[in-house]
Amino acid sequence: MAVISLKAAKLDRIAARINAAHANAEAASATVVQCAVEAGQLLLEVKETMAHGAFGPWLDNNVTFARQTARHYMRLAKAVDAMSESKRSHVSVLPLREALRVIAGGDNKHSGWTVPNEEWFTPAPIIARTRSVLGSIDLDPASCAQAQKTVHAKKFFSIAQDGLRQEWRGKVFLNPPFTKTKIDKFVDKLIKEVESGKVTEAILLTNSNTDCKWFHEIAKHAAAICFTRQRIKFVAQHKKSASPPFGQAFAYFGNRVTRFKREFAGVGFVVVPG
Repeated sequence: MAVISLKAAKLDRIAARINAAHANAEAASATVVQCAVEAGQLLLEVKETMAHGAFGPWLDNNVTFARQTARHYMRLAKAVDAMSESKRSHVSVLPLREALRVIAGGDNKHSGWTVPNEEWFTPAPIIARTRSVLGSIDLDPASCAQAQKTVHAKKFFSIAQDGLRQEWRGKVFLNPPFTKTKIDKFVDKLIKEVESGKVTEAILLTNSNTDCKWFHEIAKHAAAICFTRQRIKFVAQHKKSASPPFGQAFAYFGNRVTRFKREFAGVGFVVVPG
C-alpha cells in the first residue's frame, strides 16, 4: 500500500483516534455530530496521503466500521466546514442521522427536518392569505394532488412532471423543495418567469436563509418580503404538523404591495427592499 507522506506509526495513531471518535459518536448524544465530524476530518487527512486505490484497503485493516460509515463521516466533515456559522451551530446538535439527512440534499420537500419520504404542505390559513392577495392561484409549480386539496390551483406540476422544465404563467404560488440543490433553481426559474412577464404575480415561500445567494436574489427582485413572527407548522401527508428549525419568509412579486402588507401583517413584519 502506497503512503505519500504519513509514516506507518502516525497512521496507526490516527486509526486509533478515528476509532475512538467513532465510538464516541455512537455513545454520546449531545456531541454525536462533533465526534462524527472529527472522525471525518481525520479520515480526509489520511485519504489525502494515499495513492489511488489504497484508502479502501487501509480502512478495512485499520478502522472498526464500514467504508460506507467512513464516507458518511467525510461527507459530513466537508459539508460542516462549508456551512455558515448559524447553520453549523444548528447541525452540530442534531442526531447523527438527521445531520446526515440535512447535508445529503435529498428530494424531500424540506430535507433536513422532514420524516423521510413525506411531503410537507402549506397550511390552509397561509393559502387563504395568498389567495386574498393574488385573487386566484393559476399555478402551483412544485406540488402534488394531495396538496391541491388545500391550494386549489388551476394547474400544478408534480415531482414527476418537474416544474423546472415547464412553462409558468399567470399568478403563481410557489412552496419549492427546500434542499440546497433544488431551491436555488426554483427561485431562479420564478424570477426569470416574472421578468419575462409570463408570471404576472407570485408569492414565494422559503426559509429565511439570508446568508444564501438565492435569498439575496429574492431580495433584489421581490416587491416585498414578509419575515414570519413564528415558524410555520407545515402539514404532512398523514395530517400531522411540524415546524422546521428555521424561520420562514414570503416574497411577493407584483404591483399590489399594499394588499400583501395588509394580508401578511398578521404573519410577520413586511419589508420593501430598496
